[in-house]
Amino acid sequence: MLAVLTDAIELVLRDGSALDARRAILRRRAAEWIGSSDCGWAFSFVNICEALGFEPERLRTRIAGASSNESVRTEADRGVGADVPSRRADAAAVDGERGDRRNETA
Repeated sequence: MLAVLTDAIELVLRDGSALDARRAILRRRAAEWIGSSDCGWAFSFVNICEALGFEPERLRTRIAGASSNESVRTEADRGVGADVPSRRADAAAVDGERGDRRNETA
C-alpha cells in the first residue's frame, strides 16, 4: 500500500513539463486519485491513508503545498517569471573567470 501511495505522490510532484504524453496521463490520474474521497474500494487514497495511519486531508494539503513549491522552484530554475539569471549565463561567467585565470598564469 505504501508503494501505491508513494508512486502517486511522486507522479504528482514530478515536473509536468518534462513528461511525455503517457506519463502526463498517469500524473493526471494520480492527482485525481489523491483528490478523490471515494472509499468504496480497498486501494482508494482514503483507505490507503487510513491503513497507513495518515489523515487523508492533511496529506492532500501537504502534497498540494509541495506541488506548489516544486512549481515555483522549477520556474525559478528555468528563469521563468522572476529576473533569475539563466544557468547558461552563470556557466559563461564562470568560464570567463577561468579563462582570465588561465591567461594570468600562462
